[in-house]
Amino acid sequence: MSVKIATIGSCVTRDNFNTKFNPNYKNFLQIIDHQNQTAIPSLMSNQLELNVSKEFVEKSSYVQSLLHKEFSKEFLQKLKNEQPDYLIFDLDPDVKFGLLKINENEYITNNPNFKNIPELKDATRLNLLENYDEYIEAWEKYLEIFFDFIKREIPNCEVILVKARFSDKFEDGTTLTSLRKETGIATQDFEKMNKIWNHLDDFVINNFKVSVLDMTDNDFYLDKNHLWGPYYLHYEPKFYNTFLNKLVKMISSRKNEHISLSGENRTIQRIYLNETYELLNTKVVEVVLQSDKNL
Repeated sequence: MSVKIATIGSCVTRDNFNTKFNPNYKNFLQIIDHQNQTAIPSLMSNQLELNVSKEFVEKSSYVQSLLHKEFSKEFLQKLKNEQPDYLIFDLDPDVKFGLLKINENEYITNNPNFKNIPELKDATRLNLLENYDEYIEAWEKYLEIFFDFIKREIPNCEVILVKARFSDKFEDGTTLTSLRKETGIATQDFEKMNKIWNHLDDFVINNFKVSVLDMTDNDFYLDKNHLWGPYYLHYEPKFYNTFLNKLVKMISSRKNEHISLSGENRTIQRIYLNETYELLNTKVVEVVLQSDKNL
């Protein structure tokens, strides 16, 4: 039986459970659902009605799906029904997007893909760069509601906070900021946003019961050829491999855990030559050389 996991957040969490990044993850883990790019106050505020308007129909099926989950808050019911063993989340959507406040206790993530949706036309925009105090007040309130929900509805679920940060460097010595300026794409104040992200993570760690999967203790480069294109959180392949190995180690160390590291499946661990690694109790080790040296 594989371990049941639900995830909330951005690509630094979600992409680790995509076979294009971690081809062997399904040998360890079952992902029951992902709440994509959603700020915490949106997830935990009131359910809202979303009409099938002309503007909605003109969106891609991907954006329509995001909008539906944002308005319906159906992810919470999925958690109650599925009772995951672990809930893994990151706070990038709060840092990057911010909120649209429709009414009291009614929020939607301020995702630019949601532009022109009629229900959001008169919403007030809040973000951590321009409305820090007001945003933090709402965020802390709904974070408390979030952890109360977990304690009440999925009491046997362990919560794992992913610590990740925006980066700017490619392996060839160039930067994403320079690339964006050259191509006319808006840059991001990633250093200031990282400071805010530090504060949010520290608040969660100091006030709630969470485990921490820390991806800031390694220096990873961004990937110019990333599947989703270059971005401040789109990392080289080693990032996703390290994430999965850290997670598998964390889960397999729990008492009475049922993760199958040596069962009937040929569970595989991928490692990169010349990088720091720790061998787990798997049946197969796949070594990525990335080198002309003989192993």
